[in-house]
Amino acid sequence: ETWEKMAISRARPICGEATLLGDLQAAIATSLSERRDTKALARDIREMRDLIAKEKGDADRADLKLYRGGLVDVEFIAQFLVLAHAVDRKDILVVGTADILRRAASAGLLAPGDAETLLAAHRLYTDVVQMQRILLPLEMKPDAAPPAVRRRIATSAGLPDEKQLNAEIVERAKSVVSIFRRLLAV
Repeated sequence: ETWEKMAISRARPICGEATLLGDLQAAIATSLSERRDTKALARDIREMRDLIAKEKGDADRADLKLYRGGLVDVEFIAQFLVLAHAVDRKDILVVGTADILRRAASAGLLAPGDAETLLAAHRLYTDVVQMQRILLPLEMKPDAAPPAVRRRIATSAGLPDEKQLNAEIVERAKSVVSIFRRLLAV
């Protein structure tokens, strides 16, 4: 199943006997490097994204993971690139989303402008999510945080205030959605 391969693409063996770790890494690489029907893969990923949106929603800008054009979309693009191209390009078999995008761009699998857009969105989203996790109680929505906290979250992302942060998120999300639709329209 495609979702299983996508999950495997994020696997990180972190401890154990060296031989076991090596065997596990080799098994992961073999699994990810199988030749796939790219059209079926793209369809599966699009359907999975739509199912997540249906089940959990994708309209809440404050949820940068699930927001349409947010982290899930960037990660799904990276996973698509791995699963579609690792058969011929073993150099993209890395775990981190940003590393995958950089290597895909270097290998000519992703247009430089698309890579820049996706990397900038990924960086913005992860910076904001990390600050939210540090500064906000789990149950608090960012919009309910005190103004000073919302401003601090914005400045951690290099923006002067919450209004500009929200505008930046919306614009980056639109760009990510456009790239997602184009790349996965195979």
